[in-house]
Amino acid sequence: MLAKAGRVIYAELKTDATSSKLTDEQAAWRDVLLAAGVEWFCWRPRHLEEVRETLAPITGWQTAESVGTGGRT
Repeated sequence: MLAKAGRVIYAELKTDATSSKLTDEQAAWRDVLLAAGVEWFCWRPRHLEEVRETLAPITGWQTAESVGTGGRT
């Protein structure tokens, strides 16, 4: 999850392996989040350019992990 200035993005990160699919639970969360109007992505290494384009206009993003560590990663 990424959040900043009123924008929230949920991203499921997967490998490029054909066996790397969403679990039923992950798909259920995707459906709930999309129905709520939240931005949701399933990104794989091959989507790196899309990731860059999606995040490029945003500066100062914090991940849930960095918030928990006071911004120190």
